[in-house]
Amino acid sequence: MQLLAEVAEKTGAAPRSAMLFLVQPSMDVEQEVIRAYESLRLPVYLYLAAVVGDASEAEDICQEVFLRLFIHCSNRGMVAPE
Repeated sequence: MQLLAEVAEKTGAAPRSAMLFLVQPSMDVEQEVIRAYESLRLPVYLYLAAVVGDASEAEDICQEVFLRLFIHCSNRGMVAPE
């Protein structure tokens, strides 16, 4: 949740409410991760770019974040935010 709070601070987003859709059990995991990517990619990327100071590196890390999210959710099912 710390990362989400920092993203909210830097972007003005409301990440906790944005993440609540991840617990809808009626949609399959792939669709949920696509929704997360579409709504959170830019704030996550902007945060990472500010932290690492390199746009290319930030994009690589951002892609890795969503890949790991997909793998985690595929293996364990959807989890509610804290």
